Amino acid sequence: MTTFLETDVGNLPTFGEIPASFWSIKNWFYPKNQIQMKQAAGNKLEIESIDEESKYVTFLEKGTGFALVSEEGKKIVLGDSDYHTIRIRGQKTKTMKLSIYFIQYDRDCQRLTTHKLLLNELTTIQRTAGGVYARLAIRLEGKGKLMLEDVFTSPFAPIAKPERPKTVPLPVHIKIATILEKSYATAFEKTAKLVPLSITDWQEQCEKQLPDLLWIQAEQLVNLSRNHQESLHQLLLWCETNDVPKVCWITAPLPSSMEEYVKWQHFDQVLVANPEQRQEWAKLAGESRVDVLLPTAAPDLFQERNDQEQVHVYVEQTEEANQMTAALEKIAGVQIFSVTSELLGNPQLFHDLAAGIPAVTNAKGSWKRYFHTVVNQIQTTEEAVHAVKKLQQDREDRQQITAKGIREMNQSHTPVRRMEQLLDQVGIRYRTAIRNVTMLFFVDSADAFQRAIDIIHAQTYERKRAVLLITPFLGYEAYWNANQSEHTLLYMKDYALTYYQLEDIVKSNYVAIMRSDYSYDTNYIADTMAAIESTKVKRIGCINGTSAISAAASSFTTTNAEAFTIIYEISELKGIPLSDLASYPVTEASDKRKSEKADG
Repeated sequence: MTTFLETDVGNLPTFGEIPASFWSIKNWFYPKNQIQMKQAAGNKLEIESIDEESKYVTFLEKGTGFALVSEEGKKIVLGDSDYHTIRIRGQKTKTMKLSIYFIQYDRDCQRLTTHKLLLNELTTIQRTAGGVYARLAIRLEGKGKLMLEDVFTSPFAPIAKPERPKTVPLPVHIKIATILEKSYATAFEKTAKLVPLSITDWQEQCEKQLPDLLWIQAEQLVNLSRNHQESLHQLLLWCETNDVPKVCWITAPLPSSMEEYVKWQHFDQVLVANPEQRQEWAKLAGESRVDVLLPTAAPDLFQERNDQEQVHVYVEQTEEANQMTAALEKIAGVQIFSVTSELLGNPQLFHDLAAGIPAVTNAKGSWKRYFHTVVNQIQTTEEAVHAVKKLQQDREDRQQITAKGIREMNQSHTPVRRMEQLLDQVGIRYRTAIRNVTMLFFVDSADAFQRAIDIIHAQTYERKRAVLLITPFLGYEAYWNANQSEHTLLYMKDYALTYYQLEDIVKSNYVAIMRSDYSYDTNYIADTMAAIESTKVKRIGCINGTSAISAAASSFTTTNAEAFTIIYEISELKGIPLSDLASYPVTEASDKRKSEKADG
């Protein structure tokens, strides 16, 4: 005998409301002598077929005569949309056959069309003319289990996209639809093709641009959910339908209502700017969906810094906080910020380090994992006052710590790095620009040769090569044989000047015209290449071999180009004879050649 359970749905649900009622066992009808059904952990449904015969599990309607549905029975209302996209995710045992049917009916409850859905695949169904109602039925045959894990419905049909290569280059070839605060959007505008969305015209924008990713900042999400909740919901449905990953970036605490909104699978990834909040969000939204995306700032390496007394102090509210604040307020050049225990959620810290402003704090937390060498940690008022005065009065100490801060920002916390981390989170593969650099030396003595080799080995930049153009000196053959390699190429200067152009001996996309009589920072190449990435210029350099970052920390500027050791994009020197490069500096030679080409 076949028996059925009673439904708990009052009004007829629309197609879009299927997910809300899908997980209640009372909304499913099935023969209890052939099927066992129970709610599993994590809002899932487990359906077990206990015999070999075929049988049906139906949603809302208790009958299995599919040609006609009863007028008083519960049905799905199709609504006004011309398209209905649905995906049911789950797993089944191989011993059981499974068919899922979506059936359309007219206003008189007569069957119009039957559609078959595939488990774990998105299916778009066009509403049949006259279609008003629908049914969802699952046919099982054989013994086994079916675990239903997720259901998605959408009023949109997926848009065909042009096939994209497996990896695409940054920044211009990846489109990201964004709803970000202006300051955040400005920071990332050169890292990818950002498409700022208007919540009222989002569909036209998305269908025109076909974005690869949707990126919404949590603070904006709060405003949207308050004033444009339905539009926001439709935007998220469109992205899911078109396989566009959805990311929510939480840069400030959210009200509890929004926590629930983010929790229930509206976003593929939830990224938190404050690492201390990760565990809390992992419990709410699931461990696999939550990770950290720190704030960022773009280092302005050559901004002149005249205020050598400026120090920023981040004070956590401890018992001594008021006393500490009062003492620090008496010191000129000190700006005080009140913070919680976690500094990393505060964008101001990143802007300070990028701008070469030293930071001092009594805060605890995970910031030490990233900035323990560049932020002064203190505990007492006495320690705070001492740290601030030392940074103001000891120029060398200040320069060292601010250079470390700028370098750390360049290596790990630029907008480009953040964009790469964002794309990694959602599995979008990309290619970044590969910046190889060749160090070019002219040497004419054993001492000059050895100094050049020492400089080459000391540089920390990994993608480096070297070319030495040698004027013969006594015993040069031994130096030649000991140092020639695939990464250090040696040429006789006269021969090279006669027969070669620069591009014949330099195969990298950047070249540094070096001098063996300079004392270069070990980070000179690394820092200057980082400066090139940040500023997008074609040539850059610093005084006498001081690295770009050390120069920035010391308030040097790029106004006196003649005094600089310069790294060029190779295209800047194309066509210039090697003999012109032998006379240092090459700024005049480069500009003269360009002027001649323009005149020609």
